[in-house]
Amino acid sequence: PGQFSLHYGIAVESSSTVLVVDRANNRIQRLTSDGGYLFSWGTAGAAPGQFNNPHGLGLDAVGNIFVADCLNHRIQKFSPDGTLLSVWGGEGSAPGQFRSPTGVAIGDDGLIYVSDRWNNRIQIFGSPATATSRSSWGYIKSLYR
Repeated sequence: PGQFSLHYGIAVESSSTVLVVDRANNRIQRLTSDGGYLFSWGTAGAAPGQFNNPHGLGLDAVGNIFVADCLNHRIQKFSPDGTLLSVWGGEGSAPGQFRSPTGVAIGDDGLIYVSDRWNNRIQIFGSPATATSRSSWGYIKSLYR
């Protein structure tokens, strides 16, 4: 804990704690603003709550954490204490599917923006509080380069 192996994404919470995507260890670590270890969650795997090469993360207005789980081709949403809330995506090129998502950001309007690397697009989603599947996440559109 508190050490990294190929750290990637980082976000600062409203409480000034720092979240770090510890990619090669397949976990998210929470640190104090001066680097002290608080806790972490995640293990290697494909089950909900597990990661396979996570990359980016984003925070919504209430502190929920969205993680781009790159090689599982999905986004996972966690509560501020690290409890899994929902998962969506899957490998593919249809709306709501991903090919190695690498980044996720949440706008002030609550829209979720996902960098979908190998599909060469940004997908935009709504964020209903009770989302349980890919289709219920309210796919809005894709932006292509």
